[in-house]
Amino acid sequence: VPEFSNDADAPLSSDAFPLWLSRYIQCVMGEGIRPAFKLITSGLKQVLDPKILSIFTDRELEEMLFSPPAEWTREMLLESIDFSGEFGKEDVYTQQFVDVLVSLTSEERDCLLLFVTGRKRFSKSTSLFSVVESTAGEDSLPTSSTCVRLLHLPRYPSKEILRDKLLKAINLGYNRMLLI
Repeated sequence: VPEFSNDADAPLSSDAFPLWLSRYIQCVMGEGIRPAFKLITSGLKQVLDPKILSIFTDRELEEMLFSPPAEWTREMLLESIDFSGEFGKEDVYTQQFVDVLVSLTSEERDCLLLFVTGRKRFSKSTSLFSVVESTAGEDSLPTSSTCVRLLHLPRYPSKEILRDKLLKAINLGYNRMLLI
């Protein structure tokens, strides 16, 4: 039976790779995170009555906790997004960015949220994400730091270019996530 080292810097031998891959898949598909889910479930049961929760479907619970409004409005976005640095809420470029977000389809909004936050939905009790100006230049695509829900947005010369670059970035990010 092939074995592999617990040393993170040790190379993975070709003999041990199938074992490593099967353990990785097992972890990703649920076995590796089952103890964490048991702890979360145990904690929820201490706060919420399981009998009451059982009257709702999984989908209904998800919608109650994480469902975004049916449509994004300018007001909701300006309230829900933290604009930092050069991006003030009154800034013309910020207003153009919000216009672009309002024009997104439901699928594009899901992809944007996944690109910036790692989730397709957001909790109603938290802000959507934060936006900071990127110094990468107008030829670059926006980037994100999902762990801190941060969008790095270059300044583009027009709202049309902003929309095009943002959609390219979120679609590339979404398709990449499907491959992982």
